[in-house]
Amino acid sequence: MGDLEFLVDLNLSHNAFSGTLPSEMNQLSVRKLHLSHNQFTGNPFNNLPKLYSLTEILLDNNLFEGDIIGLYEANQVQISQSISQ
Repeated sequence: MGDLEFLVDLNLSHNAFSGTLPSEMNQLSVRKLHLSHNQFTGNPFNNLPKLYSLTEILLDNNLFEGDIIGLYEANQVQISQSISQ
């Protein structure tokens, strides 16, 4: 993903992206990450474990699956999601 150390907000919503999130996503230090309205699959937190600076993540209207409870509650992240279980 290149050198994005100064990136603060990343909005990839409404782009028809598909597949799992790239593992390089865990190198970002963004505050807001918007991934909604795509066709991402898998568990989004498999490749987002190091996003400690997050204050907001939008995951709704994708094909994600898995449990997100507890993964970010310590950081008080605002999560908008629709995850099938």
